Amino acid sequence: MEYRNLGNSNLVVSVIGYGGWEIGWKGYDISKLEETIHKAIELGINFFDTAPVYGFGKSEEMLGNILKVYRSKIVLATKVGLRWDEFGNIRNDLRRDSIMYEIEMSLKRLQVDRIDLYQVHWPDPNTPISETFSTLRKLLDDKVILYVGVSNFGPNLIEEALNYCPIVSNQIVYNYFQRGIEREVIPYCENKNISIIAYSPLCQGLALGIFDENTTFSNDDPRLLNPSFGLKDRFIRNVDRAKKILKISKEYGFSPSQLPLSWVLRKNIVSSALVGTTNPNHLEENTKVFRIPDDVVSKINEILNDSELFE
Repeated sequence: MEYRNLGNSNLVVSVIGYGGWEIGWKGYDISKLEETIHKAIELGINFFDTAPVYGFGKSEEMLGNILKVYRSKIVLATKVGLRWDEFGNIRNDLRRDSIMYEIEMSLKRLQVDRIDLYQVHWPDPNTPISETFSTLRKLLDDKVILYVGVSNFGPNLIEEALNYCPIVSNQIVYNYFQRGIEREVIPYCENKNISIIAYSPLCQGLALGIFDENTTFSNDDPRLLNPSFGLKDRFIRNVDRAKKILKISKEYGFSPSQLPLSWVLRKNIVSSALVGTTNPNHLEENTKVFRIPDDVVSKINEILNDSELFE
């Protein structure tokens, strides 16, 4: 396993991180989940990422129960800013009182007295940046959290937030079919030494080449919210792109997941790519990343050069 520094922090994280989004929403055999987490530790994964809103506390609770025996060996990350009501309606809330409530609940669910990386999940347009990040600065000073990160933030918001609090990372979507961060976010983060944590690096399976042009999804499938899936013509183009890249994978002897994960990690500013699974075999396959030869990068980028991929 390769490890990289998280921005200008003292945290060193595995380039493959375990993402807790999926386990919050689906019912899993807890013994299978435990087996997967133990396997992750065995494979050298030391970075575990979750959020309160994933399963409305369920993901934090499950990871907290399993990871407590590994606390000294791992970097534990969670988020703040998305609240829910008894009906499951989710809202942004980054006011001071809400942050203080959320940190207390996350510490309890995760069974820890400190969170290594506390990330603002999404910007809250209704709360001043100054209120949010001065509150996080207080949590830093009180040593309740070690470092602050953001998620889904652009350069302008990060720049404003830095007036109140240091930021070490930006967790944001990045994969073959969603390259928009290469235009402004990655150059800005490189300049500020703020690491990228890539979520959805396999584009919800699309990068694996497992779909074809006739694949359909139920109307309530969350993937349809992603234009890579939800726009039919674009989905068909992405299926064709994925098939072409899969041929390159086979030509060089790479597995379907190795190449897209390695491609995302080809830039050192990307400290970790998050994967979520309860299948130990899939997890093991996902950890086999490598430095892609320049000629392979060129071949992939020739396929992924359409402007819509950079929106």
